[in-house]
Amino acid sequence: MDSHCDFPIELLSKDNERFQTNGCVLAKVSTVMKPWIEDQRQLHSRHTVANELPCFPLHTINGRTLAIVLQFVECHHQTPMNPLENKRLSNRSMLLETVGHTFAAMVDDLTATELVALANAANFLDIHPLLHLVCAKMATILLQQDSRGIVRTLGVSESVIPPFPVIDNKH
Repeated sequence: MDSHCDFPIELLSKDNERFQTNGCVLAKVSTVMKPWIEDQRQLHSRHTVANELPCFPLHTINGRTLAIVLQFVECHHQTPMNPLENKRLSNRSMLLETVGHTFAAMVDDLTATELVALANAANFLDIHPLLHLVCAKMATILLQQDSRGIVRTLGVSESVIPPFPVIDNKH
């Protein structure tokens, strides 16, 4: 796809919210969406239907999560996020310093449940930088807690966890 492409598409969330975005921008970061977007561009160039956008249903992603995904994609397109691979980020300020305020703010106030939904969406759409960001944020949350806090944060029933000593990660 060319670097100055503008191909509007519509994404439909599992709760039937519709989001319009530039398919060319999404295709640059999502290897899952790229083939569909390329096919739609070819079809659209041959059979233009006025005011009808190609629509892709995302039955596993809710509207709130999809809005964050698309915000990330647009920001990452304008100014790519610094890579997080092989970085040890033990607290919020290290994450902020590494990825910058814009990207850190996208995940800063999300609950563990919302972070898991965002990680699942990033994984499903194969958007590696977003998946790395979410995992780094979750790691900074978990590193600040003892083992019981981790169990509570993850929403895991303590009855399925074998007894383990309390480890203090706050050093």
